[in-house]
Amino acid sequence: MVILAMAGGTGIMPVLASSADGVHRLDPVDIRGSHAVGLALTRDRVFVVSRGGQVADGATGVAIKGEQVGIRLELPFDSRGLDACGVCVRGNAARLTISGIGTVDKAASAIHVTGNEAYLNLYDSPAGTAGHVAGGGTGIWISGGRALILLRDRLTVEGAGSRGVLLKGRSSRIYRTGGEMQVSDGATGIEGLGDLVWATLQAGTLSVRGDGSTGVVLRGSNSLFDAGPGSTLNVTDRAVGLRLVTAGASLAGRIMVTAGATAVQVRGEPGAGSATVVNEYGASLETRGPAAYGLVGSGVAAGSKPMLVNRGLIDVDPAFHGAGQPWPDLPALGLPGHELGVGLSVSAPLDGTGQVHAINEGSIIVRHAGAGMVASRPGASVTNRGLVSLQSNADSPPAYGNLLHAMVALNGGSAINDDIGVIEVNTAYGKAFFADPGSTLVNRGTVRLHGSQMAANHPQTGLPQPGKARAPESNDGLVINSSPWDLSGNRLVIAGADQNIERLLNTSELRNGAVLVGKGGGFTNEGTLDRMRLVAAGSVHNTRSGSMTLSPDRASSVSARFINSGAIKLVQRFKVTGVLVNQAGGEMLLSQAGSIRYGQGGSFANHSVVSADHADHHGRAIYVAGPGNGVGTNAGLLIARGGYGVMSTSGSFGQLPQSVAPMRERSGGRGIFINQGLIDFTADKRATSALYVRSHASHDLLNDHGGIIAMRGNKAVAMRSDSDSQLVNRGTIHLGERGTTETGMTAMMLRQNMPGAIIVNEISGIINVNARRSHAFELPQGGRLINRGLVRLRCGDSSCGVFKDAATRAGDISGSVAAAAYQFAPRFREPVAGHEQRVARSTLAGYVIGTRPDGQAGTLSGGHLDASGVTVDTGFVAGTTARQARFAKVLRGERIDGIEQIRSRSAAWRAQAWRDADGDVGVTLTKNDYRELAPDAALRPLAAALEQDYDGSELFRSLELGSVADIGHALRQLSGAGIRSALKPLQTLEQRFVRLGHDMAETRTGFGLQLVGSRHGRPEARLGRSAYDLVVLRQRFAPGGAAQLTARYGFASLRPGATAADAGLAGHSQLFGLDYAQPLGRGPTLEGEFRYAQHRFDTRRTLRYGSVDLRPQASQRRDRFSGRFALVLAPQRLGGLALAPLLGLTVRHQRDAALTERNAGVYALQLSAARASAVEGVFGLRVRHEAVDARNGRGWRVDAELLGRPTLYRQAAVRQARFASLPDGGRFTLAADRARFGYGGRLSLSHQGKAGRFDLKVYAGRENGMQDRGEPGAGCTYSE
Repeated sequence: MVILAMAGGTGIMPVLASSADGVHRLDPVDIRGSHAVGLALTRDRVFVVSRGGQVADGATGVAIKGEQVGIRLELPFDSRGLDACGVCVRGNAARLTISGIGTVDKAASAIHVTGNEAYLNLYDSPAGTAGHVAGGGTGIWISGGRALILLRDRLTVEGAGSRGVLLKGRSSRIYRTGGEMQVSDGATGIEGLGDLVWATLQAGTLSVRGDGSTGVVLRGSNSLFDAGPGSTLNVTDRAVGLRLVTAGASLAGRIMVTAGATAVQVRGEPGAGSATVVNEYGASLETRGPAAYGLVGSGVAAGSKPMLVNRGLIDVDPAFHGAGQPWPDLPALGLPGHELGVGLSVSAPLDGTGQVHAINEGSIIVRHAGAGMVASRPGASVTNRGLVSLQSNADSPPAYGNLLHAMVALNGGSAINDDIGVIEVNTAYGKAFFADPGSTLVNRGTVRLHGSQMAANHPQTGLPQPGKARAPESNDGLVINSSPWDLSGNRLVIAGADQNIERLLNTSELRNGAVLVGKGGGFTNEGTLDRMRLVAAGSVHNTRSGSMTLSPDRASSVSARFINSGAIKLVQRFKVTGVLVNQAGGEMLLSQAGSIRYGQGGSFANHSVVSADHADHHGRAIYVAGPGNGVGTNAGLLIARGGYGVMSTSGSFGQLPQSVAPMRERSGGRGIFINQGLIDFTADKRATSALYVRSHASHDLLNDHGGIIAMRGNKAVAMRSDSDSQLVNRGTIHLGERGTTETGMTAMMLRQNMPGAIIVNEISGIINVNARRSHAFELPQGGRLINRGLVRLRCGDSSCGVFKDAATRAGDISGSVAAAAYQFAPRFREPVAGHEQRVARSTLAGYVIGTRPDGQAGTLSGGHLDASGVTVDTGFVAGTTARQARFAKVLRGERIDGIEQIRSRSAAWRAQAWRDADGDVGVTLTKNDYRELAPDAALRPLAAALEQDYDGSELFRSLELGSVADIGHALRQLSGAGIRSALKPLQTLEQRFVRLGHDMAETRTGFGLQLVGSRHGRPEARLGRSAYDLVVLRQRFAPGGAAQLTARYGFASLRPGATAADAGLAGHSQLFGLDYAQPLGRGPTLEGEFRYAQHRFDTRRTLRYGSVDLRPQASQRRDRFSGRFALVLAPQRLGGLALAPLLGLTVRHQRDAALTERNAGVYALQLSAARASAVEGVFGLRVRHEAVDARNGRGWRVDAELLGRPTLYRQAAVRQARFASLPDGGRFTLAADRARFGYGGRLSLSHQGKAGRFDLKVYAGRENGMQDRGEPGAGCTYSE
């Protein structure tokens, strides 16, 4: 039995009364029309068995509203048309078993569940046919959190806007355990838009093809894609396999990538957590053909720090070709080698504030051309700790010579071949390294040529070769060392009592000695220091091109300001009583006894990478805090492993060098370590704690907002104190990774019950316990703990917990009066009176004052602080509509200088610091007027609307960008750029319709037919980024006398081109034309043209700025009428030419229908309908020249027409726009197009011969700002 329900009634089945087993059964249905429903139920815990059917045009097969409903779909629904839905469920805990997706087309959906905790099990249809989703449809749509989806079906997804699975909600899981999904033509296979979404490809195949197509998209933080060993990912033809925004991936299967495609793209996001993509042990990733890429990562300003890791095999071959086929001409592509193909590629943002890193711990093979690892821009780095092998065949073309590199650094990026890294060059032309000016190459590992150690000066290293030595040059007191200098154990004194020079710039090499920089002196290194001891009371700058390997025998020290933008290698202690800043692009590598010891007012700030490995048998820490109020800040990446911790304390600071004037130690000063970046710590027996305050009083630990501590190794501890510390977590701590076998970890540990000691997990603090027998907190008897944050237990069994033991549980005072009154304010005791002028200031460079939606802000206390590098974030805007926010006492203490330099991290706000009556520092943030940020007058209506309706919602939060230029770029996209101009190419289509109607051949009865097919590659078959097929019909009539009447009809189908799926037109046009010509006696001729065109198209534009990355779609309709009346004068003879002037008028009217964008969330625009009218004058000249034999009709003929169309009257289309997410406001007017002068011209050359006819035609024109021209077209006909 087939049930048919049409629109106009409810279309509800007569309730199939529950059978004895309480099951509602529904036979196949055929339902069409909006609001028509096959079976509608509102009831909890109901169970329905359906055999599918057909739903179309807004109909629904099964609609159930209720909790804990169950559905078994024995046969799939075929769903077609906008809002059509096979199965629609609203309610929590729905359970669905589905046999196939069926066919989904035209913005329909097969399954749509709204509610939490949905469970869906999908397998193949009994008929064995694969599901098919196209036309912007969605196979499975889950709107709700904690969903579980199991897939083992076969599904094809094709067409822009089509999606196989869409997850909107947090903490959902999707598993494919078999089958296959094919994604093509701009579609998306799986899209997850919430946080904590896991997509797992345990087995089966995911194939992605075509520009704009993506296999899996995950946009939420802490989301993960997991590919099992039995999985296969195929990516071809400019597609992207995985697109991750702050999400991670674990790849253990097989990945194949062909020309133009990318396996994985991962991108950071402002303020989001870091994401790591790992190609696991045993996994393989192969790229074949030019411009095929493996793992690609990009950072954003002040955002997350994506990391790419390869532990398996990556095989790159841009020159891949089949047996018997010629080598591809790669040089002809005009691309550098690193763009022809790459295994791991990372790129940092232009402003240098973001970071992104890639590490190779496995094998990368690059064949014939391409690059193994690429880093671009400051903050981006690639590190090789495995094998990179360059290979080529004996018959490889010589032209490939400069296209093959192992490691590449560009635009200020860094490439590091680490101690255990190996680069093998098994080719006659490949190079181990390549770097452009300003980038950094560091080689600590092994480089081999055909199996043997490669000499450092061998051309195939790719390293800069030494030039001729020059004598030191002097310029205004500056000495430039430009030649290698071996000090042979001696000292080079700069601005000291026994000074040699006052300032030194080293552009070459200094080795085997010591550099002593006295007070007032300066040392800049742009070259190399090898085995040099550095003792500095003056300023030191190691630039991006500089490399320092400090003495392995004696400690170095700095008591002034040391800026590092290059590379530093430490194997011995480095004492800091001044300021040490590791800037973006800088890298510090520690091993053996290397450590940075700070105290006595000294401070460090890391904004880049510090990595430590292979400690000596004692075990070390990167940073060792001595007594005194030292300040340590990490806003970059700290990597500690191989016996290294990140920070520990020491009771003694050691003997200061004689050449450095000692600073007065402040007895009882209080120090602090602040983490606002990423700490990657791996514990072993020599170092089990990342941050460790030993039995030395007065040192606190803060994991601040945005800070992440990632722990590995048995018995690892993230934050530990054996003293009176305050251990505070405002960021995220990960104890192990999901599925780890490591045990016994602790996030925050106090081992002594001392006054003032406390553990605090703040409201923004998150602790993820992934390891078994691990715990968030550990306290001694009588200790104190406040937990305001979130602890997630993910170890998989009951062995992990929040509290280590009963004593820890007893110390939890969360919720008490004391806990409510507690506020963390790091303490620094003030210096002894009378010695203030001798106390160095603690820099707060890189410190961010975090603000929260509840109106609170972070607080830091101390004295003698330099606040000139402090910034304020705008996290508070999510909780208020206020345009001004005031935060008191964000910095507390005396002698805090530089507050006038405190800045807002967002250009949408300006910060003004002030002091209160106590001398403490507060800050007021005032929102800038969007109109002042708009870069030009065309954007000011939008800026005014946003300013008027500002409410701090998601739309406005997206404009919290770092620079005015970024905000201007965002405003231009929000204004609807691309919507208005999308249909402009249709004017060109109308002109081509008229031209084809004039030029086509016809039968004796006056009938003509012409086809234009884009598939035949004709130039006129393209409109900008779209391709089209056009058919034109013409019929000529003779109403009487010499009058002629011609009717034309055309139908055009447009689709996006293969390289522009995001921006082309998709739809159809119908065009009608009527031409009339009536001679007026022997003189002039009256001509008339009437045209009507109807266009219906789907358009797509791009919204990409900041954290926004969307492709809004809209359905547009345009109706256009025009009429032209012209008087053509009788031809006048001028030599062999016939000249016919013409004069007339054109009237045009156009209407654009209202539209609402889709797939744009809160950024969607609604545009009103608009009408435009215009009157144009027409003047021109027709020219004909004939050289034809009157007896036989043979000879040449030339026809030309030139027309000008000045605008006489114009009523511009004024279109109102507003944001759909701001129903009561956000309205603005789109700027109208200005009147323009139009013109047109065509030229035809023909020759009639004895055996046939030859024609050549060209044309050009401009109408309403749109230009069009026709390439010369030639045609020949032959006669017997």
